[in-house]
Amino acid sequence: MTSLDLGRIRAVTLDAAGTLLEPTPSVGAIYAEVAAELGWTHWQPAELDARFRAAWSTKGMFDFSPVSWLNLVTRVTEGLAPEPLSLRYFPLVWERFNAARCWRVYPEVSSVLHGLCEQGWRLAVVSNWDERLHRVLQATGLAPSFEFILPSTEAPRPKPDPGIFQQAAERLGVEVASLLHVGDSRREDWEGAIAAGAQALLIDRRTPPDPNALTSLEPLPQLLQRANPPAKVDLFLKAVR
Repeated sequence: MTSLDLGRIRAVTLDAAGTLLEPTPSVGAIYAEVAAELGWTHWQPAELDARFRAAWSTKGMFDFSPVSWLNLVTRVTEGLAPEPLSLRYFPLVWERFNAARCWRVYPEVSSVLHGLCEQGWRLAVVSNWDERLHRVLQATGLAPSFEFILPSTEAPRPKPDPGIFQQAAERLGVEVASLLHVGDSRREDWEGAIAAGAQALLIDRRTPPDPNALTSLEPLPQLLQRANPPAKVDLFLKAVR
């Protein structure tokens, strides 16, 4: 992997799912919970998780719009629902994923964000997501750490398209080469950021992890302490201009 030019970094963007938080207990469990509320009690979380992984791995072009999500959920639940998903089930599932209880913030995230803010780093979220991301990060208490939240539906195209990273750099007022992006997808986060001209760190929470990746965000404040964060007074002046 490309080594970091620590002295050049001026701002940090982070991915959301897989980096800051994850669905809990699982996507399949949430799908089954909503189905049970409609009286469809035969849906099994483990089966739905397997179906979701299969559908996600072959999703192809996916713009994270409600229509894309409806098509994906339809594939996951094929043969299980007694009626079209668009009638009752999908709207309930769509809304359910706004709830804080459906998301688990990784244990180190709050302290890491606090540490980065204390060091003076400008932070933003850049994630392949829809407009619900704003509500999810508000509900989980993460939103106040970031200057802005940029889901891919508010950008020209999803990651790994360079445009979303360039848009983030412009909003932060830094050169794209001074932007460090941290995320869990080699293709979308690491390769996408590098292609845009930004710097990147890969995080891999799997067992065993990618040997070139961080296994959590915990080392990030110490790593960036060796860089040159902007002074807090500079942040204040920029905010009031």
